Amino acid sequence: MKKMNIDNVALAWSKNEQGYSDSTRSTGDDLYSYNLRIGYTHNGLKIAINYTKSGGHYVSTTTGSKHVAAAKSHCNLIVRADEYTQNGETCYLAETVIVNGNKND
Repeated sequence: MKKMNIDNVALAWSKNEQGYSDSTRSTGDDLYSYNLRIGYTHNGLKIAINYTKSGGHYVSTTTGSKHVAAAKSHCNLIVRADEYTQNGETCYLAETVIVNGNKND
């Protein structure tokens, strides 16, 4: 597995590929900020978990402004952290849906 920058780790995740940086990693299915799962795959959709101040569940500046931001730029669906379930079930009450690059707020 090749070391890469944060945005390329998120891009690898979006392509179901593995990758890592000093602070993020992609298993192909899941995306992590340190050891916090910030993205997952469900029925082929890439879902980012919005661990930011605006998403209602602030973790850290780095996680929110860098890692989650990268995940959000390469996902199909963004969910608030309080809507996310650890078992990977899709959360249909998403704050933003992105389909084919088009945001529908």
